[in-house]
Amino acid sequence: MDIKPENILVRSIQNSTKKHHSGAYKVYLADFGISRSYASPEESETNSITSFTPLYAAPEVVSQELRGFKADVFSLGCVFTEMMATICSFRDALEEIRERSGRRPFHANLAAIQKLLSVIYSGEEEHDEYTYGHVLPRPCIWYARCMINDQPQNRPSAARVRDFLEVDGLVCNAELPEAFEVAQPLSEC
Repeated sequence: MDIKPENILVRSIQNSTKKHHSGAYKVYLADFGISRSYASPEESETNSITSFTPLYAAPEVVSQELRGFKADVFSLGCVFTEMMATICSFRDALEEIRERSGRRPFHANLAAIQKLLSVIYSGEEEHDEYTYGHVLPRPCIWYARCMINDQPQNRPSAARVRDFLEVDGLVCNAELPEAFEVAQPLSEC
């Protein structure tokens, strides 16, 4: 899968009795270009050439090494890091890292990005030039760091990421599979 912001769909959940926005959302990962179903995680591992988005690709994807679901965990961790950068006002610091190296992809700047997340996680005083507009739970920062680890075996599984998000109250327990729905015409929105 090619996890990147453009392939993440967010839908507002409306209260069916009041026909208004309830403040809840459903998130869908959508990349239908090479969708497959696997009986086991081992079957998903490949070293064949595949297309990917360099900005969010795991190191093993870029180097066309053996890769599996944990490469997707890395990509999702990159997206989470960008979301936190926006929420906590350290997007400029992230861009500065990319400008200094002359390369934009996360995999090319991992050490510096990991260090930045460590500073934010620890709340070190020496980096108080960044104003964090919102406070994220520290476990979210720690987990994003784990997800963008350069070693796939040190990243959490997708199931562990889901479990973490559920425990932290960041995921609703939607029943799956979800029934298809017909979208309302734009004039009714």
